[in-house]
Amino acid sequence: MLRVIDKQAQLVEDEIKTLVDNDKQLKHQVKL
Repeated sequence: MLRVIDKQAQLVEDEIKTLVDNDKQLKHQVKL
């Protein structure tokens, strides 16, 4: 049970990282 929650937490973390990276790229493109 704990492992499943851990996996889901990892997925959410990865998703947040991806969103943050996309956000940074967008801001970078706007500057250009």
